[in-house]
Amino acid sequence: IPDVSAEALKGVVSSGKTLKAIYWSLIVRCDEKMLAWRPALRGLIKALIEGGRAYPLSAAPYTTEPLPNVEYTIIVDNQYPLPDDEADEKTIDMSEVNNQVMSRKAYLKKWRGLTDEEANQELQQIALEREMLENSYGATPPWRGTEEQEE
Repeated sequence: IPDVSAEALKGVVSSGKTLKAIYWSLIVRCDEKMLAWRPALRGLIKALIEGGRAYPLSAAPYTTEPLPNVEYTIIVDNQYPLPDDEADEKTIDMSEVNNQVMSRKAYLKKWRGLTDEEANQELQQIALEREMLENSYGATPPWRGTEEQEE
């Protein structure tokens, strides 16, 4: 593990990219280890699920319903607690949306992890709210009645 104390770095760390560079050798070793750990973890999770199905009383402390007999996919990801320069990337993507180089739908799918259908629903909701706001600006406020209209 690299020495990341304040004395060792002396102001070197300014972004997530810098931290990734400092931890690169550790990241590579962990990725190599995950080649062996990932199948073992998948096997462990599969055994727990199948055991819960075969012996419902063993899963009773964790769920009130029996485990359904449906197909499932086990995904084991290796996540690192190093910050990415996500804010910069979001700002760049937002400017691309504003300059009409990237669609709003693509932005929603990338940053919110929405499906096509969910992104379409979100865009419809945004359009509806925008329309409601635009219509409300043109309407006469209820507290201003006929006095102004008579003048």
